[in-house]
Amino acid sequence: MVGDVPNPFYVRATQYIYQHSTFFKVMFGKNGIPSFQQQFLNIIKMYMMEHIEKLHPSPDKMEIPKELFIHYVAHGYVGVIAYWLENNMQYSPEYMAEKLSHMTINGPYHVAGLR
Repeated sequence: MVGDVPNPFYVRATQYIYQHSTFFKVMFGKNGIPSFQQQFLNIIKMYMMEHIEKLHPSPDKMEIPKELFIHYVAHGYVGVIAYWLENNMQYSPEYMAEKLSHMTINGPYHVAGLR
């Protein structure tokens, strides 16, 4: 997120999920297909790996192992998307992209005002 502009990947992803919400609700629901959910998670992890490679001069020398960071962000993203789907997508795709970007960049405690 640069300034108040959400990550373009999050914008595209949340808009796509919103446009195909019936499909995603079935696939992420309690009777969904675990292999689909795992593949979705792997796509997020792959994006995060590519993103880190571009942003950090030495990804292998981050303050925490990059794999921990990637798992934390990817699982958080998928968990929030699952919640959004389960709760009838009460927020717009743009709102979700903005909040996901903000939590990813600034951390959930800071975003929630829990410093």
